[in-house]
Amino acid sequence: MNCNAPFPGSALTLITPPDDLFSIEEERAHLRVDPVFGASPPTHPDDAYIEECFRAAVGELEGLTGWLGRSLMVQTWRLSLDRFPGSTTALILPLPPLQGVRSVTYLDADGERQTLTDAAASPPGTGYRVNLGGIVGSISPLWGGQWPTGRVDQGAVQVEFEAGYESAEDVPAPIKRWVMTRAATFYEHRETVVVGTIATELPAYMHNLENFRVRGLIE
Repeated sequence: MNCNAPFPGSALTLITPPDDLFSIEEERAHLRVDPVFGASPPTHPDDAYIEECFRAAVGELEGLTGWLGRSLMVQTWRLSLDRFPGSTTALILPLPPLQGVRSVTYLDADGERQTLTDAAASPPGTGYRVNLGGIVGSISPLWGGQWPTGRVDQGAVQVEFEAGYESAEDVPAPIKRWVMTRAATFYEHRETVVVGTIATELPAYMHNLENFRVRGLIE
């Protein structure tokens, strides 16, 4: 069975954003920022900025414009297509790792939105199956079946799916280390130009992420 990346006419919409990769306590500890005690819980005047630095670092890696082309913490996306791919072609879902599919709907010939059902659901459905075994996940018709013939129109086919690692502990260590290092750079240097210093470049952390990069899933 063939597998294709989303073809022209596809669009991705974030439905539910992810939780933060690190807690504020972990972020402060990495930046060597001691909280101001006396408040409950302890806080620091830079807490909001610290969280912003870490979110900016994560944003450079994940999502539609991220360098990795992945999801880190679990988030929900909607993939909209003008039509199903070939009648028996599996549809790859971008931004892995895929955790599950919430729904698959399409417009029938009369323009009415119909819902397909998951073969692994209880009771079992008859519309599609979810494939989680590869580097990226996909959905495909049941064995011997095919996608329904529906209307070809903008957003006619919609797939809502959850992607991301199950917990922060499951995110690969090189990714977390890169986020920490990048966030520390943002926190330490708050301007685009540093005057009066000699810059020394640290080891190329981005090279450590090559094995996690997923290309060609979003057109």
